[in-house]
Amino acid sequence: MSEFELYVHIPFCVKKCDYCDFCSGVYDSKIKEKYTEKLCEEIKSKSSRYSGKVTSVYIGGGTPSSLELPLMERILGTITDCFWIPDDAEYTIEINPGTVTAEAAREYKWLGVNRASIGLQSANDEELRAMGRIHTYKEFLEAYENVRRSGISNVNVDIMTGLPGQKKDKLMATLREIFMIRPEHVSAYSLMIEPGTPFYEKYGKDAQRQAKGLKTNFLPSDDEVYELMKLVEREMGDHGYNRYEISNYAEGNHFCRHNVGYWRRKAYVGVGLGASSFMTKDLLEESLKMEIDGFYEERIDNTVSMEDYLDGTIAASSRILTREDAMAEFMYLGLRMTEGVYASEFYEKFGVGIEHVYGRQFDELSEKGLLVNDEGRICLTDQGMDLSNRVLCEFLLDNEGGN
Repeated sequence: MSEFELYVHIPFCVKKCDYCDFCSGVYDSKIKEKYTEKLCEEIKSKSSRYSGKVTSVYIGGGTPSSLELPLMERILGTITDCFWIPDDAEYTIEINPGTVTAEAAREYKWLGVNRASIGLQSANDEELRAMGRIHTYKEFLEAYENVRRSGISNVNVDIMTGLPGQKKDKLMATLREIFMIRPEHVSAYSLMIEPGTPFYEKYGKDAQRQAKGLKTNFLPSDDEVYELMKLVEREMGDHGYNRYEISNYAEGNHFCRHNVGYWRRKAYVGVGLGASSFMTKDLLEESLKMEIDGFYEERIDNTVSMEDYLDGTIAASSRILTREDAMAEFMYLGLRMTEGVYASEFYEKFGVGIEHVYGRQFDELSEKGLLVNDEGRICLTDQGMDLSNRVLCEFLLDNEGGN
């Protein structure tokens, strides 16, 4: 029986953060009602098309917890009715402080949610205001407590580094608060200044200077960003959190199973505005009840236009991956994880030795101390992780095979 993951996109926010370029925005109640109706229709349609066991569900956004509870209940109920989700599946909902009541958290738990991802970003109220966040640190603590009291026992907290004016003392203060409340998982992302956002208008030129290693006016310098990242890595390790991916840390085995599925290129079905799906040969063969000749994988993207989505025009584009595309993805997604990738899995999937395809990259990166090939387990070194953006690009540039 095939297995796949399910992603559900809720594009609604109380206020869009100044740094955010996600597919989200502020909409009125009529749009939310109509969107919920169309989303449930898509859930039913996709469930009739793709059969198998759903190993993880991720409700993302936007701010899913900002959606009125009766509408969220309708969505979660439709998911349960339409898909086979075993009791041991991971079921995550994203929550922002100031948007989740104790009642809502209890209802999420009752409807199957067993993991919450809460966007803190910073424990410093001044930094939160500068980012355009709608909450204070006190309101984060209230949301965290509501989630804990609901019985949801697996919690992630998001924080951000590289914020305008951020120094080690401010970041350290946020980390101390994290260690006091002990979530099972922490995601620590470095700020990206994206075109089309208020932050780009304000800090775009500074970000260009930062990328060139020049002196900055508002943002931390490139060296300071590196030091902030290393501070997080060091403190997380000292306080019992294992770094298992470039930006993610977990107590024990509390990895985000849904995201691990992305990095391991597991099939997933996405529903909602701007959602993506990844179709593997196994999933399609079982769903279509037919055999597909040769290698086949496909990525499908939903429309990002709310108007089109509400009119019923859901899929916007699709791309059939070549075998070379898939090999490159196997490398640059898998190497994000500290565990790395395995030559045996590469051969099993693609029928060719991994060193035959990427021998040149292995030799050059190993010589620079950025990559290790330990009896068929290939992973980035600590230095390779630090330079991951540059290192992973090596597996995008030469996908024609050979050395």
